[in-house]
Amino acid sequence: PEIYTLSLHDALPISWPSDRSATHALLGATGRWSGNSADGTATLAATVKDLRPFAALAALDLTGTGTVQANLHTTAATTRIELSSALQVRGGHSPLAPLLAPRARFQSMVTIEQGVTSISSAQLVADRLQADVHGRYTEDGMDMAFKAALPDLAVLSPRFAGGATAQGNITGAAPHLGVVADVDGKVGINGTQSGALHLKLDAHELPQRPRGSLSLSG
Repeated sequence: PEIYTLSLHDALPISWPSDRSATHALLGATGRWSGNSADGTATLAATVKDLRPFAALAALDLTGTGTVQANLHTTAATTRIELSSALQVRGGHSPLAPLLAPRARFQSMVTIEQGVTSISSAQLVADRLQADVHGRYTEDGMDMAFKAALPDLAVLSPRFAGGATAQGNITGAAPHLGVVADVDGKVGINGTQSGALHLKLDAHELPQRPRGSLSLSG
């Protein structure tokens, strides 16, 4: 049977320190809030005992465990969120599963101010995948820069060898997103080797009416 435990301490007005803890078959978490909405700080530490139901919220099929640490600070004008997590990925049917296994780390810093969400850094680091995103999002759309690296393409298929890197920008809002990207790498297929390859993508009106250009050289 599933067991739920919730303990509350210092049940005082929101401007006072307040501690929370919760346990469940899927996770255990502790948190603390101090201050008020004009000047407040919150911390959260959680242990994820079963990754699959949480991954399913993002339409992913992953199995494993993980930990999450979060810090939040609010003022009258801004909200700042720092998040870090460590995952132990054992498997799953998602294409991301072999890229994230056996371990992956994620950390990000986000600031929300006057309707603008700024991501100063969002990094994913695993043995077979590294990615970094930074930029901003407003009611008019996004302006994000990204970098990614696949050091071993064999993780995608045993027929492949080599590695690849990508960098670019994503701008606008759906259904009028624009993507500009440069991909560089050396790719081997079925034991053959290629020289350096460069792929250039310049796409607009994504995802409904994609148009643009795609070129490959090397």
